[in-house]
Amino acid sequence: DGFLNAESSKRAKTSTPPNTVADSSFVCSQVLGSQMEPQVAKRRSIQDILHGQIVLDPLLSAVMDSKHFQRLRDLRQLGTAEFVFPNARHTRFEHSLGVCCLARDMVQRLKNEQSGLNITKKDILCVSLAGLCHDLGHGCFSHMYEVFLKKRIAKMEEGEKKERLKEWTHEQMSCDIFDHIMKNIDYTQKVYGELDETDLLFVKEMIIGKQLETDPESKRTYKERKGRPAEKNFLYDIVNNTDNGLDVDKMDYLERDEVMTKSATGRTR
Repeated sequence: DGFLNAESSKRAKTSTPPNTVADSSFVCSQVLGSQMEPQVAKRRSIQDILHGQIVLDPLLSAVMDSKHFQRLRDLRQLGTAEFVFPNARHTRFEHSLGVCCLARDMVQRLKNEQSGLNITKKDILCVSLAGLCHDLGHGCFSHMYEVFLKKRIAKMEEGEKKERLKEWTHEQMSCDIFDHIMKNIDYTQKVYGELDETDLLFVKEMIIGKQLETDPESKRTYKERKGRPAEKNFLYDIVNNTDNGLDVDKMDYLERDEVMTKSATGRTR
């Protein structure tokens, strides 16, 4: 006890009295985050049950850190299926990370093996971003929410609001939430890939998928995209393939659902 008291007394005499105001400001800035100097997200890696190590570029990391993306942690991928398959408690959060990983790997493979496609680093980042954000618009109980909402819309009084909501989809809601997230991120910075408005449009077009042409006089089957030129139309089929349905979204959730429900018999991983 005497030794401890002596050491405490020694430290009290030699240490500089803390600046209470400065220290408090420092603690608050660390806990709450400084509004004057927002922190730039860094490249990070996450370990996934299916894909192993998933590396996220700074922009993807910044999007993932947003409260809008973090809410996906509370959305079950299979809705109420966990009452039959207790282990199927995986969420839209890890599924979105998985789709992001597969989307990036696919477009990177195309770039490596077919240089004539002229795939750029921005293309890879945008496709990855679309994979990460494609499910932002889901509500509680996943697709059951859409069924419920459409029934409620059908019971609404006729008017402009009902007509507008008739076209509601979770893909469109994903784009709306994506816009809101990007308002708080300086995506033009070099560390974030120096994206522009055309790149953001490209991301949203990939989330929505191909939209059928409504003009009967048009010779095109699908509406013209503006995010990327016609020679890069193949990029639109990676995240949301409306031609034949084969895309990285399904590649991830089919395997993830199988693993979490243990629905495949006689298979070892």
